[in-house]
Amino acid sequence: MAQHVFAGWIMKNDFARYLWILLGLLPATALHAQTGDAGSASAVAENRSTAPPPAAEPATQQAPGQTAGPAADANHDDDANSAAADSEPPLAVIALPEEKPPVPKHETPEPPAQIEEVIVTATKRAQAARDIPGSISVIKGEELEQLGIRKVKDILSLVPGVNMQDEIAGLQRKISVRGVGPDTGTNQTVGTVMGDVPISDPYGSATIADPNPWDMRTVEVLKGPQGTLFGATSLAGLIRYVPNAPKLGRWEGKVFYDYTMLDRGGEAPSYGGAVNIPIGETFAVRASGIYQEIPGVLDSRNPARNADDIDSGKSWAGRVIALWQPTERLTVNLMATKEDRHSDDLGITTFADGSYTRDDAPGASPSDNGYSLASLDLRYAFDWATLVSLTGYQEKTSTIDIDSSYLVLPLARAGLSFLRADRDVHTHGVMQELRLVSPDDGGRLSWLIGAFYSTYRADISSRLAVTTPDVLDQLSALLPLPVLQQILANGLALTSSRYDPLDATEQALFGEASYDITDALRLTLGARGYRTKVEGTLEASGLSGGSNGATPGSTEKGWSPKVALTYKPWRDILFYGTVSRGFQFGGFNLPTVQAPNVPLTFESSTLWNYEIGLRTDWFDRTLRIDVTGFFLDWTNPQVHQGQGVNSWVDNVGGTHSPGVETTIRWLTPLKGLSIEQSASYIEARTSEPFQDVSGTEVPEGTLMPSSPR
Repeated sequence: MAQHVFAGWIMKNDFARYLWILLGLLPATALHAQTGDAGSASAVAENRSTAPPPAAEPATQQAPGQTAGPAADANHDDDANSAAADSEPPLAVIALPEEKPPVPKHETPEPPAQIEEVIVTATKRAQAARDIPGSISVIKGEELEQLGIRKVKDILSLVPGVNMQDEIAGLQRKISVRGVGPDTGTNQTVGTVMGDVPISDPYGSATIADPNPWDMRTVEVLKGPQGTLFGATSLAGLIRYVPNAPKLGRWEGKVFYDYTMLDRGGEAPSYGGAVNIPIGETFAVRASGIYQEIPGVLDSRNPARNADDIDSGKSWAGRVIALWQPTERLTVNLMATKEDRHSDDLGITTFADGSYTRDDAPGASPSDNGYSLASLDLRYAFDWATLVSLTGYQEKTSTIDIDSSYLVLPLARAGLSFLRADRDVHTHGVMQELRLVSPDDGGRLSWLIGAFYSTYRADISSRLAVTTPDVLDQLSALLPLPVLQQILANGLALTSSRYDPLDATEQALFGEASYDITDALRLTLGARGYRTKVEGTLEASGLSGGSNGATPGSTEKGWSPKVALTYKPWRDILFYGTVSRGFQFGGFNLPTVQAPNVPLTFESSTLWNYEIGLRTDWFDRTLRIDVTGFFLDWTNPQVHQGQGVNSWVDNVGGTHSPGVETTIRWLTPLKGLSIEQSASYIEARTSEPFQDVSGTEVPEGTLMPSSPR
């Protein structure tokens, strides 16, 4: 009733009416309101406050003398007496703001396609990949599965500035990043981690883990030294596999099957699956597995072996991850994964006419590689930081038995298998990392500090032996007794050596902090203080002789700093500059080497990276253009000297590696079609002259081995 009286006063008072019209609370037609059915008008005003009309039918002004619809009819009898007694002019209906009707779901317009922003944990905290002041290539697991990628070699083919030479005849795999790669027999320059657990060897490269990227969230390739956060295995870069984590309260599964047929080769199937199982509200398990048969393409054409597709193989991998989150603050992740790869023969050819054949392999050269990994990740979120405890255990095995008869081609091509080289490696390691990470609360300062410890042990045996009994029978009458005593049950050992064991440890304290100087300018500082040690016990025998006992060992310590600056003047434009340092293990040489001036030990090499970059997004994030320039200063690179059993590792002066990388990605107007082009130019050359094993001076400016131009 009070509302009705107040509305009537407004209609009587010209000044109040004009003021309400100016404020937009009355329509202009209220100036001409006439006496009418006050009861109907009053009913509309009162009912509007309690039951507004549906949004699909917005209220409109009522003409004088008309009813206000069903609401007015329902209340007309109740208000008739008050309307007759009241001679006030009618209150004009005030129109409600127009509300657009909801669009049916099937008619909801799709948002325009944009290049997706990917969140990664490559800096040991969640961060947009585009905001990291360094070069990082992120490939989503779905893309890898769609492309049918199963090996790291195929992953790296998608990343500019990275080259790979696969393992051949027992020689280690070589991955170079921006022209920095390992020479034969030296320590690796690119590390591999599963999550944050290392699965690459800190010393040597006897076993190579090659995780199958099935059911991965992302695979991240970090270019440039990562020594501040990841230590000695990442002198030039890091390959980081991030598995899909379990999901609470959600069932999920997927399977695949494909069949591969090679032109002029074999054919084989592959299949796999993954399932996410929630158990209650706080526990979930994710399990995945894949089996792959690898068709061969190489044929043997030898009197002793005439066979097709001799280099076929198979692999299988399985992984189980359990997630328990009993409270909002505590998270427990437990992961176990295992993978094995088998190859029937080496993937090398001898014919120069382009055919996939060998004529110098009278015997097979099978190999097996596998690894197991277990990790426990505990996280507790305090109000001021999150405490992370990461414990990891990794174990790797590698066996290879090579028919080395090709070293004497006439005999091998005649079908005589008489010389074999075998290598058996078993390694295991334990790591522990504790770190505190500041909360992601949007403040100007973010930081992390941590401590790291790892220990690694390897049992490595290798042998080159004459194995054909007929040959031994023919030679036995000609060989002196000391030589005959070297004949083992399975042949005459020309060289035989074993590390039992070889130990490597790393201890480190590290930290990194970023501060937003302004909303657009961010400064990042980081450092890692470390100590590394490697030692071993050698057993050597065979015709080449040797000495047994402890090796000299190698112990080093140092620190790896990092400074980075990012400037983001607009949402889709970012400039950055980074200076960082990486390092690798030093080591020792075999005491069996019989060559002059062989150093007992070789030093760790260090790498300084100077990098600037520009990241841009255009046309509503449908076009992405990135450009990066860098200069690498590699000090004391480790190089292979000598030949055969008389070979060793030494340090040479240095290498400079300038280069530039570009990436362009475009989401075309055609739905589902995107175009990406990446390119890099790199040239790693020696910065100081040095002498090779023959005494020849290698001049400054020579291309480094394993560093293609």
